[in-house]
Amino acid sequence: MTQSERIMRGGLLFLLAASVASSIGGLPFNTLPILLGAFADRLALGPAELGTLGSACTGGYLISTLLGPLWVDRVPWRLATGVAVAGTAAALMWSANSAGAPYAPLAAFGF
Repeated sequence: MTQSERIMRGGLLFLLAASVASSIGGLPFNTLPILLGAFADRLALGPAELGTLGSACTGGYLISTLLGPLWVDRVPWRLATGVAVAGTAAALMWSANSAGAPYAPLAAFGF
């Protein structure tokens, strides 16, 4: 294999990896209408509440995307993962507690 073939193959692998990462990154936006429709049916949410929920999701994604480059290389991955898991569990427990205390223990498992 020549040097130019190796460079071409590396470039194709890079493009494939970038395409996969882009597809995964867009997945929440592709499924958001389905989730909002399910919330509307199950929780009897109105259009204003669904709009607030969708805006909060999009705004949170925007903030994390803008601030990510500032800390991602400075914070150890294990610490970042632990903080993210703890924050997610705390948010789920809070939301379960505000909607109904019986579901709070399920938040520890991410349901």
